[in-house]
Amino acid sequence: MLLAPSHKINYSPPDNFVESDRALFYDENFSNTISTIEMAEIKNVFISNKFLFQGTRLLYEFTCHNNVSTKTYLKSLLKKYIRPTQNIDSAILGIQDWDLNYFHWMTEVLPALIAMNAHLKNIPVLLNSNSAKTKHIINSLNLLQIPFVLHDIFNKTGRVLNLYAVKVPRVAEFNESLIQITRAAFYKKLNLDEIKIPFRKLHVSRGKAKRRKIINENKLIDILQHNGFQTVFLEDYSLEEQIILLSEAKVIISAHGAGLTNIIFMNKETTVIELKAYNNDYWCFYSLARLSGLKYKYLLCESDHYNHRNANIRVDISKITELIHKV
Repeated sequence: MLLAPSHKINYSPPDNFVESDRALFYDENFSNTISTIEMAEIKNVFISNKFLFQGTRLLYEFTCHNNVSTKTYLKSLLKKYIRPTQNIDSAILGIQDWDLNYFHWMTEVLPALIAMNAHLKNIPVLLNSNSAKTKHIINSLNLLQIPFVLHDIFNKTGRVLNLYAVKVPRVAEFNESLIQITRAAFYKKLNLDEIKIPFRKLHVSRGKAKRRKIINENKLIDILQHNGFQTVFLEDYSLEEQIILLSEAKVIISAHGAGLTNIIFMNKETTVIELKAYNNDYWCFYSLARLSGLKYKYLLCESDHYNHRNANIRVDISKITELIHKV
């Protein structure tokens, strides 16, 4: 069943793009064809760890971003046979290799679940029992009133007679229909007003994160406060509060990280400024911003590690000051 059609994107470059940064971008960041999203009904399927099997055949494409090694395949297949089996009649697959990550849950897993739930309202979402410890998973489903069941995939083999699932998309290839459905679902549940004029200027801090922090954040906060920005730690807010907060934001500044996922709840024509390591070529939040009709700017920063995924950054205060004055 078709859940969301294929579509082409032709995104304009970031608002402050300079040609010298072109090497950090891929052509598909600007122009690409996004694949269709289709719901498959899989009969008599087994789940072991985070892998699906029909007999000995591994259906990796429904739970994994990348191909699985032979060693991992064989270990999971063996565990499928030696573990006790729990039978499940019908379920919607809510298990993915990176589902505990907020960004991947909110942009890949949850949008598909919302779309499938619209057609299969009485069928629960099948979750890894570890998900009960992950607030964004349980809270988002409860908030949207989507039923779910927990299964211990690492100690029991689940046999599902009728499983409904979509293939894992490529990272940052967002299907516009699904993202807009997700935004609309939360706006409806929270009675948010599309007409309300955004008024907040927010700095989303990663000061409580384990990596990708801002080394000179105290100086950054001083200059931002002087320009009317409020510094927030999104982990201190409930999911509902985060969505409301971002819906009220007219400008958001943040270092590259999962907190920027929430820009899908901002109103059109509001502004996102992303702070990135000088060699960070991940433009997922630029893509989300363009898809959501937002203005997007970026600032490349010095970093303390060659691997931008782990690097802390130092923000050039004069450059960020100039950038926010232009905004």
